Amino acid sequence: MDIQDLKTLVAVVEHGSITLAASELNRVPSGLTTRILQLEESLGVQLFLRQKKRLVVTPKGQILCNYANQVLRILEEAERCMRGTEPSGRFRIGTMDS
Repeated sequence: MDIQDLKTLVAVVEHGSITLAASELNRVPSGLTTRILQLEESLGVQLFLRQKKRLVVTPKGQILCNYANQVLRILEEAERCMRGTEPSGRFRIGTMDS
């Protein structure tokens, strides 16, 4: 499971549709479908119930989505901290003797 799997899961849960989630993530629907199927296989659980052209998240899928949202929030927070606008640390300048 990687970050892209978590982003894919969250987008599909939020939209209830592979097509809408793919549009949001700028991916092709078949790629998202493959990721979801691989995630389900690797975890050994069904994350979605397929009903006609709509996906309904299962209880296990909702639990994983909640964890995914937490992980993604922490990742965003870490990125913001690393991209801070305030310089920090020691600044050294060296010159040549002439």
